[in-house]
Amino acid sequence: MLSRDEQIITVQVSLDFHGRIDLQVYAPMFYVGQAAHAIQDTFSHTLRDGADDYRSIVHVLNYIDAIGTDMTETRGGLAHSNTMDDCNREDMAVLADHAVLATTELFVAVREQYSGRDPDAVLAVLDTWVTLKPGCTLENDFCDNSERLAVARIDQTEPYLKAVFSCSAAGANSHRGVGMTVVGMTVVGLLLLLFWVGVRARIRKG
Repeated sequence: MLSRDEQIITVQVSLDFHGRIDLQVYAPMFYVGQAAHAIQDTFSHTLRDGADDYRSIVHVLNYIDAIGTDMTETRGGLAHSNTMDDCNREDMAVLADHAVLATTELFVAVREQYSGRDPDAVLAVLDTWVTLKPGCTLENDFCDNSERLAVARIDQTEPYLKAVFSCSAAGANSHRGVGMTVVGMTVVGLLLLLFWVGVRARIRKG
């Protein structure tokens, strides 16, 4: 077994205003943290089946196509929903509670597997919480989960350019960061262009 020092690894992380930096972390806990994040995302980026207490997944929301210009539900499924990312909403409370439960079960399973008491503990948690239920489609409201479907349709992710330049108030807050980024890039681009023009003019005079 590796010593504790041998389990220290270097990973790259991105920080606002600092770019990508190298960070030393304890590998076992780092990977457990990644796994916890992943299992929590299965509650905010999917539709789950209320019939089995939200353990089965009936549909995975589509983010990649949603931010583009060629998104259709009949082909790509439901667009990613900003509402499903808000665990403080009253209509998201049940999923938030189940996400906490699934995360707790994951931590317990890691302990049991790492100790050697149950070599299949983590796999059992994944089988419980990350299983796709077959036969759930848009036509049957994803196996009669119309209530969750209605929530997922609130504030769905739209193409970035449409969100930035839209005059409507709907969804403005969720895309404000994108809009500010585009504005900032535009200003920087204009300043660089003016600087370049100025340099060229001085060179010609000289």
